[in-house]
Amino acid sequence: MVKNTIHINYLVLLEAFAGLLVSVALLLLFTFAVSGCTQTEKRDEAAKRPNVIVILTDQHNPNAISAHGNKYLSTPNLDYLVNNGISFANSYCTTPVCGPSRSSLITGLMPHNTGVDYNGDSMKDGVKNLGQILSTEGYETVWAGKWHIPGSYPQQKDIDTLAGFKVIDFYENDKPWDLGADTDAPLADATAEYIQQYSGEKPLLMYVQFHNPHDICHFPRKPENYPNVGPDVVLPPLPANHAIDPNEPEMIANSRFRDHYGDELLLSQGNDETRWRNYLWYYYRNTEMVDAEIGKVLDALRAKGMDENTIIVVSADHGDGMAEKKWAAKLSLYDGPAKVPFVVYYKDKVKATGVDNQLVVSGADVVPTILDYIGVNSNIVFDGVSRRPYIDSHKYDSADFVVTELAVDPFDKSLTGRMIRNNRYKYNYYSKGERNEELFDMVNDPLEMSNLAGNEDYLSVKTELKGQLKKRLTETKDPFQL
Repeated sequence: MVKNTIHINYLVLLEAFAGLLVSVALLLLFTFAVSGCTQTEKRDEAAKRPNVIVILTDQHNPNAISAHGNKYLSTPNLDYLVNNGISFANSYCTTPVCGPSRSSLITGLMPHNTGVDYNGDSMKDGVKNLGQILSTEGYETVWAGKWHIPGSYPQQKDIDTLAGFKVIDFYENDKPWDLGADTDAPLADATAEYIQQYSGEKPLLMYVQFHNPHDICHFPRKPENYPNVGPDVVLPPLPANHAIDPNEPEMIANSRFRDHYGDELLLSQGNDETRWRNYLWYYYRNTEMVDAEIGKVLDALRAKGMDENTIIVVSADHGDGMAEKKWAAKLSLYDGPAKVPFVVYYKDKVKATGVDNQLVVSGADVVPTILDYIGVNSNIVFDGVSRRPYIDSHKYDSADFVVTELAVDPFDKSLTGRMIRNNRYKYNYYSKGERNEELFDMVNDPLEMSNLAGNEDYLSVKTELKGQLKKRLTETKDPFQL
């Protein structure tokens, strides 16, 4: 009887063990199924969040876009984004020079808060860029092209990573890097290839920073490479405000003779009318070249089917004088150097508005606007603001304004200035020199030909703008003395 009892107990144990194996198997199957669903849900959730492509050109005056009404060049790819999105005609960089402005375009902060006041400066410790913000939000964050904070290109400085970004290696170190004519095509090709191979498991943030139309800087520096074109070529006309104001602020007038940190002005002193018109002709050809490279990126997005759910923002670090007031290149608060493109395209989400002449926007607004569209709330206090509310509603606040900084000489850091611009007026204040104030009615005088700063009829306007500027300086902890 005892042996029989033991035999029965073994059977019971075997049955129990078999049941346990079945339970474990079912549990594992359930776990794998749930895990699979979770991974699928994550991929689905990632697919819902928009990709973001930020395309930056260099030294790009927004007037050099054919969709903005310029018939002396053709930019079909930029035109597509303008006509099918919104393009702010009154868009200003945070400062009209490369590195400092770029620091704002990736952080949403003014240069005095990023620590990048001059080319060659590095950003302050603790300042977060958009790549760092979105990499913690599940984004694949990629950098392609120019950097300039401080090195022009990451590869030139043996930097294979930038904070928050994976860097696309697109060019060989032993080749020349000075011209967009050399670097922009390989950059566009590498960017298109990356998009083609993109897995789609994470939403994508990609900055694509081109070099042109910056090549125009070599026009005064290496004139032998830019001979006047032949008589069979129709040259663009000179702007109506080509002449220099004899009462120009002293600090700006002196900048025309600076032999360092932007010597294009000094080297352009001897230009006659024909040479200035050739400057414009070459500038437009450089712009057409970069537009063609932008087209490669857009084509890659379409081929991948990513254009349906991708926010595309186009801007630039600063503009170009384009012969207005005989100004070449940057480093001025005149509209030519200070204005930049600001285009937002998001298929079926941003209404095809075209050119907007109402709102005044800043390069510091790029990051907050992007975060607003993708639904990411950051605890960072930005100097810029999201422009999505306006884009969605077109309800305009007449009290809105932007501020632009100016620092013209790293060897004399006392030479600075500030601009405040609202929908109608623009007020400039310079730290040094005679005639250090400018006030322009940008509705009636968009070419800035009549300085109203000393006109008593506009004293109340100047006083109000000066007060708003002073308040903004305090709010953003700007050390500039007004």
